[in-house]
Amino acid sequence: MDSEDSPDATSSTPEPTSPKSTNAKPTGTKPTRRRTKRKTFGKTLVATLVVIAIAVLFLPRVLSLVSGPPDFPGPGDGSVQVQITPGQNLSEIGNNLKALGVVKSVVSFTAAASKNSDSASIAPGAYNLRLEMKSSDAILALLDPVNRIVTKIVIPEGKRLNWILEKLAKQ
Repeated sequence: MDSEDSPDATSSTPEPTSPKSTNAKPTGTKPTRRRTKRKTFGKTLVATLVVIAIAVLFLPRVLSLVSGPPDFPGPGDGSVQVQITPGQNLSEIGNNLKALGVVKSVVSFTAAASKNSDSASIAPGAYNLRLEMKSSDAILALLDPVNRIVTKIVIPEGKRLNWILEKLAKQ
């Protein structure tokens, strides 16, 4: 009888055991497929959130470069009195108009002014303008003498300064 055929015989080579059958995890092996998927999903999620954050921050700036500065669409409505002081440049006038709600942005106002060569002749004074005007319309309104507020009084001969001041105060 051979020793191999006997049930008491032990083989010299141990049978390989599958990793699934053992509860102890061998050290130095690759992580399981589930852990790898979790790590990959986490990295993908973080990368996606970073891309979305960058898009939210920079997309409006890129779109404004492509589409131009923001501006109101029409001729506007309502009425507001605008005061332009001597020595104001177009940017300062644009800031005042934006603060009063006449134009949507200073950039659109100065861009419209650069397209109109007469905009350098905007005179100091008070003007009646509409609210939410298109910037190019605001430039034209400031150049139109009809929109300029002018106070006129007639001073008869012989009237004193007190009478003149009272008359001016009433207007």
